[in-house]
Amino acid sequence: MGNSDNIQLLFIESIGWLGAIFFAVCGIPQAYQSWKLGSSRELSALFLWAWTMGELLMTLYVILKHGFDGPLLLNYVGNLIALVVIIYYKIYPRAIAD
Repeated sequence: MGNSDNIQLLFIESIGWLGAIFFAVCGIPQAYQSWKLGSSRELSALFLWAWTMGELLMTLYVILKHGFDGPLLLNYVGNLIALVVIIYYKIYPRAIAD
């Protein structure tokens, strides 16, 4: 493998990691808002269910098909962490102080 091939591979891996980072942080603003407000009441339960199932199934797929693929797993695990916070406040909203 020549130097040109190594640079191309590094470029492709960098694109994968950058994309994964952006996807992984997508849920953070909503998780933060849910935490700050103490509620995820405004989000559809069906939306949260579909998002969670998509993340879980894709995580399993990546592990079974590709093994440890850092960028892909970062994406899915990052979103699953955000989903835990969002769903928690959907199920257990904080009481609003009067």
